[in-house]
Amino acid sequence: MSAPPSHLQQQRDESDRLLLGRVVAGDRDAFRDLYIAYHRRLARFLTRLTHRYELAEEIINDTMWVVWRRAAKFRGESRVSTWIIGIAYRRALKSLKSRGQRPMETTPLETVSLVAPDELGEAETSEWILQGMQQLPLEQRLALEFAYGH
Repeated sequence: MSAPPSHLQQQRDESDRLLLGRVVAGDRDAFRDLYIAYHRRLARFLTRLTHRYELAEEIINDTMWVVWRRAAKFRGESRVSTWIIGIAYRRALKSLKSRGQRPMETTPLETVSLVAPDELGEAETSEWILQGMQQLPLEQRLALEFAYGH
């Protein structure tokens, strides 16, 4: 069971839906705004799958091209972010497959710094979570990242 979306998430989705509606009408400024809004999130997500920034950039462009062409087909049954990230995921899998590659099964652990004694518990918990995420199959890890990170 997923947590209800926060007020900020609801506002962001409403804003995204308005932009997407303008994209359907052919508004290039709205498309640019949507591209800018999603570029960083998609880059972070896709570099976890590919570990190659230039490939992630190519997939972002492919993804946003699909968004431009198929905006009218968005049915509104999910958040706009879920729809766009889903497109990116499928484009990434297709791109990797065409190159004879597979998505990266693990990502390197981020360095955790313990700067103060009172942060020890939080840093230790973060490290455990990162290690646990690394042990999950790719699909389960992505589902958790979608639910809690995006």
